[in-house]
Amino acid sequence: MKDKINYFEVNGSKYPLCCNLNVLEAIQEKYGSMTAWGEIVENKAGEEPKIKDLKYGFMVMINEALDIENENLEEKRQLLTEKQVGRLLTELGIAEAAKKIKELSISSNSTGEEPKNM
Repeated sequence: MKDKINYFEVNGSKYPLCCNLNVLEAIQEKYGSMTAWGEIVENKAGEEPKIKDLKYGFMVMINEALDIENENLEEKRQLLTEKQVGRLLTELGIAEAAKKIKELSISSNSTGEEPKNM
């Protein structure tokens, strides 16, 4: 896994997304496993996606990326609240947000190299 940051744009503003060990830990702590969270978000059971759970994961991914970027910026960007993330998701669309999360998860986990910790 690597600290890969992808970007998405809403209303002319660019937002970062990151999926790293800090994000995985936060999601595991709340949902028990990434698989459990993924099933909720991906709607594998044929139910409506749980908006609160999607917002939480998206918020954790955005805020981790902002935190990483802020380490090298003089003018820091504010971390987002769940309500702010809800507004972003409204503009972006739930299907597009799920697509962004899936793309990020794949790119964060594909290094093209042998795993270093095995």
